[in-house]
Amino acid sequence: MRRLSLTARLSLMFMLAVIAVLAAAGFAFNHLSQRHFELLDRHTLEDKLGASERILSSLDRPENFDRIRPELLALLGGHRDLSALVVNEGGRVLFSDSPEVIPGILPFGRTLVDHPKG
Repeated sequence: MRRLSLTARLSLMFMLAVIAVLAAAGFAFNHLSQRHFELLDRHTLEDKLGASERILSSLDRPENFDRIRPELLALLGGHRDLSALVVNEGGRVLFSDSPEVIPGILPFGRTLVDHPKG
């Protein structure tokens, strides 16, 4: 069996070293970018939650919910990966920006009583 020349062996070692460095850099970049976007998503959700709580706390009577519906729709609507659902104590849906309500998401086994359109 013929032995590889010194130049060929050095080239192979250099190539393997470059592959290892690039692979490590790729894994690190992937991990850090995923973490970055998760933090951005968390920040956006916390902002939306805080703004929603402020809007809902301005509601003086449940009968006046239609007054704040446009504000909630402007805040929470238009996001492809975000849906919001506001229900009262009885499980009646007061606001949903999604055309479909996903069953089984209410706590304590409550069921949805009503789903108004819009």
